[in-house]
Formats: sequence, C-alpha cells, structure tokens
Amino acid sequence: MARGISEQDQNNFASPILPILQKALLDLSWLLSESYSERAALQLVGDRYQLTRRQRMAVMRCSCSDADLERRQKHESAQLEKFLVLDGFNLLISLEVALVGGILLKGRDHCLRDLAGIHGSYRQVPQTRQALILLAEFLSEEKVENCLFYFDRRISNSGRIKKLVEQVSAQEGQSWSVELVDNCDKLLINSKQMVATSDGQIIGQVPKWYNLAYRLVKRKIPKAWIVDLANFQSFPERQLSYNLYG
Repeated sequence: MARGISEQDQNNFASPILPILQKALLDLSWLLSESYSERAALQLVGDRYQLTRRQRMAVMRCSCSDADLERRQKHESAQLEKFLVLDGFNLLISLEVALVGGILLKGRDHCLRDLAGIHGSYRQVPQTRQALILLAEFLSEEKVENCLFYFDRRISNSGRIKKLVEQVSAQEGQSWSVELVDNCDKLLINSKQMVATSDGQIIGQVPKWYNLAYRLVKRKIPKAWIVDLANFQSFPERQLSYNLYG
C-alpha cells in the first residue's frame, strides 16, 4: 500500500460525509476550547457522529481550541526568510502522500495533516526523491538560501534519508544541512530561525513558522487530494463564534 493510503478513504471522506466530519471538528474544537481532555472529547464526538477510527483520527488532527488557534496564527509568517529550519519527517511524509494521491486534510490552522503513520520506522517510497526535488524548486523560487533539516534519530532508516537529502541538495544546487537528533520537537521549538512544520504542538510555541507543506502542495502538486475539514460554511449559526480563520 502506498504512503498514507487506505482502501476505505474514498468512503470515509466522500463528499456526502464531509458535512458530518466538519460538524464533528467544530464540536471537538468547541469542547477543547472548554478545557475538555482531547481523549474524552474525541470519544464523545466520535460516538455522537458514529465516526470510524480513521475519521476520528482526521477530526482529531485537524481540530484545536480557539486559544491554540490564536497562538498558532499569531506567529505564522506569510513570507519565507533566507534561513529555514525544517521538521524533516513531518514535511516529507506529507509531500509523499500528496504525490501518491493520498488524502491530505486541511485543519483549522490551514495546515495540512496526513493520516500516514511511520510507527518508529521510515521507509523511502518512489515519491521520496521527487518530493525533495519539488521542495528544492519551491525554496529556490522563494529565495531561501540555507535550510537545516532535523530528523528524529530514533526512527529507523533516518540515516538513509539523511544521505538522500544531502544527495538531492548537491544535485539541485541547494545549501541544505541535515542533523539526526534525539529531541527534534524541542530543537524546533527553541529555534531562533523560522520553522517549517505542521505539528500543532510546535507551531503554537515557536516565535515564527511558515506553512510550507500547504503552500508547496498548492503550487507544485495541484492535483493533490486535499479535504478541507475546517470549512464551516454549512453552519452559518456558528460562523461568528469561529471567525479567527475566516
């Protein structure tokens, strides 16, 4: 099975189902804003709407409290800087999913979330090199001069992806450096430079971040399967209560 693809996704995320998932995300975000625990809130919402395991995962990854959303938006940058720090696996897997036609979910913060799981082991796929080449093209177009990739050392085969990133960097004339680290999230959060990730825990704490996966996919992979779970136009009675994301 290709990266991030499930045989049931066409049913789980079919157009007639989307209003239900959007309503579930709205309810879950409200419960999180009211300080319910994520686990309890997801159980409540998932049972109410009779969501499948994969639908629950999607709703969970795309939701957040109003306070979290405000923090994320406060530090988001609309423009890249000359130096960028990248959450390696987080970005690369989303691009691989986009290239293979897997589902990408647009959340409240406009970040893309995939449903792929590497479970401690990363395996390169045929789309891996292509994803890195598209990344190089995008960063060149945006005049980014230097990039630092962090990859979690504890994920098996991280050494192999490090070598591939370095190969593509040389091939595409990029100034990329790659580090295998044990505390990727902490390093990203404490970075003084702009960070590229869609990890909600990180973008809510960094001084500045860029929504790289979303912008790159929209420009370079226009046929990607993106499902917007945060489109609440069907629920005008709640629109004013959730106006931070438009």
